[in-house]
Amino acid sequence: MSIKNLFIFLLLPTLLIAGEIKPKTTIKEVTVYLSGAQVTAESLITIPKGVTEVYLTGLSPLIDQNSIQVSGLKEVSILSINFSVNSINKQVDSQKITALEDNLAEKLRKLNVLQNVIKGLQKEEAFLKSSCHIR
Repeated sequence: MSIKNLFIFLLLPTLLIAGEIKPKTTIKEVTVYLSGAQVTAESLITIPKGVTEVYLTGLSPLIDQNSIQVSGLKEVSILSINFSVNSINKQVDSQKITALEDNLAEKLRKLNVLQNVIKGLQKEEAFLKSSCHIR
């Protein structure tokens, strides 16, 4: 999976370039609907005077970019919001996801072995039944 970037460009009244911020967000609420989900996350950051770019990473590539909302800005003005997917860098799967995928692969292997054993036993049963009729 690729790292997803959401670029939020914030402009303060001055023209001084202040830099960029990459805050960590905390998910506060998730509401699941039949056609999608609403995720509410928050991050508390201090934005210095000047032009500041805020990059939110690790987001889903399935975000409806028209539904992005920013609140609690007080004296900050938003110049623009841009959404893009960074397909160069790969997102590192969490250890839990990796463990679950490994567990699934092992269960599928065991299922395949059991299905092969069942097929063998069915063929053996068919042979034994046909042998009974040979007398």
